[in-house]
Amino acid sequence: MPFLANFEALLLAAVAAAFPVTVWYFVLRQKKHSQSKGRLLLTFLLAGGGAVAFWFARPIVFLWFDEADIWKLFGILVTFGVVIEYFRNYIVRLTGVGFIKSIDDIIDLSFAAALGFTFFENFFYFSEMFTGQIDSLVGKPVTALKYFLLHELFIPPIHIFCTGIFGYFYGVGVFANDALREQNRKTFSYRLFAILLFFFPAKSRFKAVKIAQGTCVSALSFGIFFALLQHDPQVSDLIRALHLPALPMGIDEQLMPLIAFLFFKMGTVYFFLLMDKKRRWETQHLFVIKT
Repeated sequence: MPFLANFEALLLAAVAAAFPVTVWYFVLRQKKHSQSKGRLLLTFLLAGGGAVAFWFARPIVFLWFDEADIWKLFGILVTFGVVIEYFRNYIVRLTGVGFIKSIDDIIDLSFAAALGFTFFENFFYFSEMFTGQIDSLVGKPVTALKYFLLHELFIPPIHIFCTGIFGYFYGVGVFANDALREQNRKTFSYRLFAILLFFFPAKSRFKAVKIAQGTCVSALSFGIFFALLQHDPQVSDLIRALHLPALPMGIDEQLMPLIAFLFFKMGTVYFFLLMDKKRRWETQHLFVIKT
């Protein structure tokens, strides 16, 4: 029966979408925050609502993507990344009221927001796939498997580390003490953003600069990855760009798994460098402790 077939496909999509979320939850969770599961779940669900909204807005976004020139396209992608990151950050600030006591709390909630967005987004992708709505995958098991693995294994970490990086910068903006703020103000990056954000009152400028820095890194990274994901570059595209001879017998292959892996590796290295810096600052007592 069509109804039962669709129900089974949706159930399978939910299980497939839940698998990477469950794995990353156990990888990222911190036992000392075991009493905050309600906050994490609320953050997860509210961020997932953003994924639902984006899914139904996809036709408009993709229309812009197809028709835009390169500069307009760049602006659209940056705007998309900024909206997603600011939405997640807003959810973190909303659900963190009365709970956030440290940078770790902000990063935990940021991870929950990323996982919630990823779960609902992947549920829609897998629902289309398992119900046969993606014509390019019908009757092509190898192509379908690549599509599945890309969304199951490679894309979730991109969401997680982009949002986690934003959470780090936002956390520094909230919890840095006077000594750390003065130390940050001496960096070139801070001075550049401070000039751009001159209109903020001095009292709130430090926090605004750190948010802007986090947005710049995470939103641009996510926007570039989103652009590549929609374009779905092939080996043949790279060969043409390098002006190399075509491969024999029309051999071609997708580059997105490799691109996603590289984004993941670079994002992981950068994020853990930030975490190492955070630990050094903690040992130097450069963060405000809230009780």
